[in-house]
Amino acid sequence: MRQHDNLPREFFAVGSSPGLHPAPLLFSLTGVGIAAVLARKARRPRAAFVRTALILTALSFVPDLTFGFDAGSAATLITLDIVAAAIVAPTLAGRLRADRAHS
Repeated sequence: MRQHDNLPREFFAVGSSPGLHPAPLLFSLTGVGIAAVLARKARRPRAAFVRTALILTALSFVPDLTFGFDAGSAATLITLDIVAAAIVAPTLAGRLRADRAHS
């Protein structure tokens, strides 16, 4: 029996290889979309994006804590979510204006 034979098929739905958590990629792409919308709509896009990123990062822990992973696996997945957010969120926030230009 291979190591990943007991994983549900949904784990591989994004085309990931065994051991690759697809959520950070999906959330990163979602973050790009959110940043684009906030850049056009928010009065203070950078602050709005940082708040949104913090909330969504916290929400990304929910599946890791509720899908029945053992404590070590959940901690690893949460750490991966934090590392991805620590890389992507400041990069995107740095590209946003502090205040929206008046049009």
